[in-house]
Amino acid sequence: MTTTLTGALADHPALDQWVTFPATGRVTIRTGKVEIGQGAVTTLAQIAAEELDVTIRQLKIISGETWISPSEKFT
Repeated sequence: MTTTLTGALADHPALDQWVTFPATGRVTIRTGKVEIGQGAVTTLAQIAAEELDVTIRQLKIISGETWISPSEKFT
């Protein structure tokens, strides 16, 4: 099965732009989305914790710092 990337994933297909593991038991998630009341960052943390089988406390979310995270253009 072939998967076609769309949107921000097509623009930034390298996984290490989105997710890194800086130390044992720690995960850094980078997103171009910013929190303006819609819960995007909280939701991203919940999804990442569930999918990576870690607690939210093990996550570091970097949001909206496009010099080190993917530019997703719109929140």
